This record gives sequence, structure tokens and C-alpha cells, in this order.
Amino acid sequence: MQPHCLPRSRRSIITPDIKMWLDAQSWPDCRVYAEAAETVYRHPYNFVVARTRVNLFANWQIRVHLWLPLDTNSLAPSDLAIHRHGWDIHTKVLIGSLTEEVYAVDFDESGFQRLLNVTSDYGPGSSRMTPTQTTVRAQLSNQHTRMHESPVYTIDKSTFHSTQNRMTSLAASVVATEVASESQSQIIAPAKLNSPIEYPRINVSPDEFRQLLSFADEVYESENPLKDTAAAFVFVQRPDKKFALVRSVRDPLTWTPIGGRSERRDSSPRFTAVRELAEELAISIPEHDLVAVGDAPRDIGRGRVYFFHLRVDHDVTLPDSDELVECTWASLEEMRHMALMQATRAQICKLERF
Repeated sequence: MQPHCLPRSRRSIITPDIKMWLDAQSWPDCRVYAEAAETVYRHPYNFVVARTRVNLFANWQIRVHLWLPLDTNSLAPSDLAIHRHGWDIHTKVLIGSLTEEVYAVDFDESGFQRLLNVTSDYGPGSSRMTPTQTTVRAQLSNQHTRMHESPVYTIDKSTFHSTQNRMTSLAASVVATEVASESQSQIIAPAKLNSPIEYPRINVSPDEFRQLLSFADEVYESENPLKDTAAAFVFVQRPDKKFALVRSVRDPLTWTPIGGRSERRDSSPRFTAVRELAEELAISIPEHDLVAVGDAPRDIGRGRVYFFHLRVDHDVTLPDSDELVECTWASLEEMRHMALMQATRAQICKLERF
């Protein structure tokens, strides 16, 4: 499959707000990004980093983090977990849960902890920690659990924090890290630590990474047993033979017909299609009014995607929604030159009979 995260059209791309984009992501979306990652390595803080090729947002790098279970041996000791980055971070949990701790730090000459400056290789290599003469006292000020239902969480470069997976199953998050920053990354260590230390950032093999992705799939399916098992789209056609297409916040690079992913309450793909028509276009119709076009394996996620056709005898107002970045009407010929998912593109020749 062509990498989902790379532009497939010469058309200029309208990008959503980065936090809105993060909030719209699910594990199946980010799994595709992770599979096409430019580098994958294990971080000393017990998670695997997949640095993606997503280039939608200037000055922000998109990563997928796979947080190893609690019983996995960490590369760095737990008393070096409190840290602050040299850049701002926005992050969203995709599967599992993460424990987030925020610390208030007093700079105290009699403190029992010490600041260490951190420099790291870009990807596999090592993280190097150099002690400073600054002693501090760090006290826990806030602790909370983030799950896949939680909103996007922001960690600014001045915040000392610790993020950990304290569960016995895998967790995953999508992370946007600020690229341009002159701030120093630091950790808090016991004051007795006064010599430089170094911890490895280990390259993860393709086989090991595929196994981790498979474990993540199992967690996602256990958390979503009846949700997102299929998708349904409707080619809404107006009298001039043009079709309604939209680009979503979730995937602003790709045009789709009206539709979406199945929900737990959906009894069938037709039900999903009818529900999406009502939600997006305020069109209420019985299921039998939809004409089946075809189905195919989904480009993203499990199950199949189903396509239907609906002819309308009047102009339809396309939605103004926070979930969408652009809407348009396009002819079959125009659609052939637009960025479409493979399953959608395969339906174009079938639409010629309508």
C-alpha cells in the first residue's frame, strides 16, 4: 500500500490545527504511520519510538510511542524518571493507559537531588547525562491517568514530569514534538550521582517491531470489540453527475465520499451509511434507498469497507464541520486525479453506470 502519510496529489493541502489532528487519531490510523516509520528504536524510559514520515505540520515531528508493559526491564533506573524536555509536546493515548506525574521543583542548595543535562543521538545510539552543580527538591504536584478517551495532553518545555505505563499490557500514544527549540533537556537524579552516565537507545529490528504492532492490535481489539470493525461510504451524486467528497481532520491528505467507520450501535454497513448521511448531510432515507456499489478490504483498520450510491434530485449543502477541513463536488474524471484511498479508487469504474 502506498504510504498513507505522504502527499499523493499536487493540490495544495489545507492542514488542520495540530491538536485537532492528534485528537482525531486512532490506533489504526497511527499504525499505518508507524509501519512506514523512518527509524524505530527503544528509548531508555521503556518505550519504543517510531519516528514517522508525517510532514503535515511545520516545526513539529510526529512519533508513535509503544509503551512496554510494567514487567519489562527498563534500560534506565526508576530514580532517573523525572525529566523535562527541551521542546514542547502534544500527545494523545491511542490504546491502554499511561500514568502522568507532574513535579514542582525547588532549586535548593541543600536539596537531595541533582539536575543533569541530557543530550541524545537522533534515533538509535545513546542518551548522555552530565551532572550539574545545581541541587533541587522535586515534589509530586499532580498525578493522573491518561487513556484513549482522554483529550490531547500538552507538556511544555518547563514542566518536570514522568510518563509511565504501569499496566501489564502494551500502551501506545501519538506524539507531536516541537523541532526548533534552544532549551536544555534535563533529568533529576539523586544528588550523590556526580559522574556522567550513558544509556543506550537500541535499534528495534523489523521482526520485533512487527510483533509489537501485533500486540498493539490485540489491545485495540479488546478495547473496541464492536467498534470500528467496518466502514461505509456513500457516493452522493447530484443532477450534474458530480459526487460529494470531503477531507477530514483525521486524514487531511485524502478525499473520501460521505461516510465513516462503524460504531457499536450499527447493525450493518447500510445502517452505518444511513447514519453518516444523516449526521453529515442531514439526509434521512431508508436503508433500501442505497444502491450497493462494491466492497473491499479496508485501507486502514480491520474488516471491510462498503460503498453505496445515492442520487439526489436537488443540490445538497456540504457540511461545515469541525471534523472536516474541505468539501467539494467532483466529476468521475476529476476524481481519477485526486488523492483517494485505494479501496475508494477501485470503485470509480463501477460508478460509470449511474
